[in-house]
Amino acid sequence: MKNGFLFIVFFLLGHCCLTAQSSQCGFDFSESQLKHFLSNKKGKEAFKNRSQETVYIPVKFHTVADVEGEGRVRFENVLDQLCAINENFQDLGFRFYLKDGTVNEVNDNTIYNNPSSAAGTTKMAGVKSQFGKNALNIFVTDNAGQGTNGLGTTLGYYDFNQDLVVLKKSTLANNVQVRFVLGHELGHFFSLPHTFNGWDAEPWDGEPVTSNFSPGGVLNELADSSNCENAGDMICDTPADYNLGFGWDGCREYDGGCMDPNGELLDPDQSNFMGYFLGCDDYFFSEEQKSIIESDYFSPRRAYLRTSFRPADEEIEPVAKAVSPADDSTTPFFNGVHMEWEPSENATHYLVELTQALFKFYYVTEQPSLFLTDLKADKNYRWKVKAFSVLNTCTDYSSSFSFETGDLSSSIDEEKVMDLEVNVFPNPFDGNFLNIELKNSLKNEHYIELYDINGRILSSGYYTQNIIKLENLDLRTGLYLLNIKNENGIVTKKIVVE
Repeated sequence: MKNGFLFIVFFLLGHCCLTAQSSQCGFDFSESQLKHFLSNKKGKEAFKNRSQETVYIPVKFHTVADVEGEGRVRFENVLDQLCAINENFQDLGFRFYLKDGTVNEVNDNTIYNNPSSAAGTTKMAGVKSQFGKNALNIFVTDNAGQGTNGLGTTLGYYDFNQDLVVLKKSTLANNVQVRFVLGHELGHFFSLPHTFNGWDAEPWDGEPVTSNFSPGGVLNELADSSNCENAGDMICDTPADYNLGFGWDGCREYDGGCMDPNGELLDPDQSNFMGYFLGCDDYFFSEEQKSIIESDYFSPRRAYLRTSFRPADEEIEPVAKAVSPADDSTTPFFNGVHMEWEPSENATHYLVELTQALFKFYYVTEQPSLFLTDLKADKNYRWKVKAFSVLNTCTDYSSSFSFETGDLSSSIDEEKVMDLEVNVFPNPFDGNFLNIELKNSLKNEHYIELYDINGRILSSGYYTQNIIKLENLDLRTGLYLLNIKNENGIVTKKIVVE
């Protein structure tokens, strides 16, 4: 059974505009879900005075593309989403981290286009079993399904039976939705119902509420909360709500005039994660909701999340400076570009965004450097770097740097092994002379060139001997690159002058 569906409805207005108007979420507890929720509610008292020791929750994102590998959400959007949910759950002492430091890339048309189908559900279960053990599994797809009764497009849902979350990829690129949708679905993951439980599939339509029961058969919660233990969402510190966010204009104060069966005006909380008001600045969980979430985390159902791994939690500063290529420089080669930047303390990974004209390329590396062999000649490139760790992903990108590629080819043959060992000494050196020792099993002619980070070639030539001495270099303090090339490939060494 799919639960916690989140929809956004688009109405066709005058002038052929499509405008996001309202949202709907069909969430009806199955018997097993209700039993689990009530168990968590009963056990919540045990966590009222819990010491706020941080708990670390492993997350496995599955970014889904079509069978050709097209349409996958960008990795930076996953990092932004992880940042958002860590902010959402900060008050609970919950910290979510990328399990194994990676995302799992899936190429499958069924999951990409229709994950909520029987075939899509079965395939996701298989992927989760193979790649997502002992983690909270989140699938990011192109289409998460159709809304109830044909209304709108599903933005996300939680599948109780398969115990996984599905997100429509567009939500990860929307600044409003990225703060709300996954937080909402994780509320369902941790067993919470909507604040408007019973009105999920049929929001209040403006008519007087005369029945004691909602359209979904749940006892209507009264405005004075006198029956809150057994009505609505059965959580007493969330005000009565008859799905009043559906059709409401954003997050402004509700004054729509809805009354309970006793004729008392309702005053729902617009900013609660489990309500359905869109566009609020700061969503939150109530204190009782937090206790129930904690109760769920420590329940037997969530034992697989409670691992002994504790990721490093130090703050990460943005990358400050490019080392190579120097900003606004020209590289000697177009298919052998060494990129390097100052490392950021405590970062375990770096995301590099490289832009050429209208095209963007992304690279993830664990080192503060890359060697790219697939760039084009005589092109302008801009690049920036985002430092992050498996836990801390909120760091800003560095400022943007630029370089232009040259028109020379480095003659790299990636299909061959160079079979060459290069020793450079002394390194660091004083800038005057440098010894290069070449060890290989073949007698090759080698082309050696030394250039600075601005791409200027300072020394070059062909050599056949095994010991080479570069003299009278007169180099200033800084970083230099040494390329040793033969017919089988290229070796690049970093040289430091002190």
